[in-house]
Amino acid sequence: MMTKPQPIEPVSYPLNIAVIGDGGSIHNRFFMEWLVQRGHRVTFLTDVPVTVPGAIVHRIVPRRGFGPLRHLIAGKRVGAYLRRFPPDIVHAHNVSGYGYWALLARRHPLVMTCWGSDVLRVPEEGYFQEVAIVESLRSADLITGDAHHLLDEARRLASPEAPLEWWQFGVPLERYSVAPTRGNPPIVLSTRRMRPLYRLETIIHAFRRVAEFVPKAQLVMIGDDYLRPDLEALVRELGLSRRVLFPGWTEEAELRDWYARASVFVSVPESDSTPVSLLEAFASSLPVVLSDLPANREWVTQNRNGAIVPVGDVDATAHAISEMLLQPERSKRWGRENRLTAEKHCGRNTNMLQMEQWYRELLRAPLRKG
Repeated sequence: MMTKPQPIEPVSYPLNIAVIGDGGSIHNRFFMEWLVQRGHRVTFLTDVPVTVPGAIVHRIVPRRGFGPLRHLIAGKRVGAYLRRFPPDIVHAHNVSGYGYWALLARRHPLVMTCWGSDVLRVPEEGYFQEVAIVESLRSADLITGDAHHLLDEARRLASPEAPLEWWQFGVPLERYSVAPTRGNPPIVLSTRRMRPLYRLETIIHAFRRVAEFVPKAQLVMIGDDYLRPDLEALVRELGLSRRVLFPGWTEEAELRDWYARASVFVSVPESDSTPVSLLEAFASSLPVVLSDLPANREWVTQNRNGAIVPVGDVDATAHAISEMLLQPERSKRWGRENRLTAEKHCGRNTNMLQMEQWYRELLRAPLRKG
C-alpha cells in the first residue's frame, strides 16, 4: 500500500537558480526536477551530457580532458556564463570539483552542499586539494550537509562561524510502500556505486557465510562502475553465481520494487555521510546493516532499528545479516521504526521546501561577500 502522492504546489515568485554539479547523479536530477515542477527557472552547469526536463543544461567542460587546468578553465567559463545570464542563486553540489567552479565563478548568493567524502576525506587528498576545498567552503553563503559529523568537519575546515545547516535530499515517501511484501526467497539488498570506497567485496564474502545459514537467500547488488567486473569475478570464484544478481542501475520504479521485495539493506563503506540509499531503505520499512561510521550512528541504534558492524569485518557483517533473516518478526519491527524516522525527517517535499526558504532568506540578507 502506498500513500497518496503529495502535489508540488506552484510557487508564486519563481527564482532563477543555477545548479553546478554532476549530470550523472540521479540525486542532482531529482533535485532539479523538483525545482522545475515547483516553477523555478533552473540552469544546470555540468560536465556530463544530460537532459533535465524543463531546465537549461550547459555542458561547461567534458568529463575528461584539460589535465590539471580543468577546474580552472571550468570555473572561468562558469563565471563568464553567469555574468551573461545572472541567476538569483548559485547552488554547487559537491565541494571538491564542482565547488571549485563556484569558487572561481565568484557569484553570490552561493549555496554549497557537501556530499560526504568530498569533505570527510580531505586529509588524504594532499595540500593543494585541501586548500581548494577550504577556500570553496569559505566562499559559500550557506553550507549544507546530510550528517552532523559532516557539518562538524566542514566547520573545522572553513571556520567556527561558517553558515552551516543540516539538510537531506529526501525521498518521495508517498512512492514507497508502507506495507511491503517481502520476497521469497529472502533478498539481501545493496545499492551502492561499485567503487573501492563502498567495500562491496565485504558484502559478497559475508553473503557466502549467510548462504550457509539461509540456503534460499539471494544477494542483489544494484549499481555499476569500474569495479563491477572484479566483483562479478569474485562471485564466480566463490561459487555464488546463481545466488547473486547484478541488475546494474535501474529505473526509479524498479528500484523501489527491489526495496519492497528485500528483507535487509546492507551498506558498509569505509567513509560516508548519509546516503540517499539509506533514506530509501528507511522509507521502505527495511532493517539495515551499516558500517560503524559517525553518520550511520546518527540514524541507527544498535539492536533497535538495525545493526552497526566494523568496517571490513566479514564475520560481523555475515552474523548481522543472518540474524535479520532468521528473526523476521524482529526485523519487521525494526523496519517499522525506520519508516517512522523517514516520515519525520526524510520527505523530499519537506526538505526541498526548506531549501527554497533558505534561498529566499539569502536573497533578503546582506551578502557576506561581494
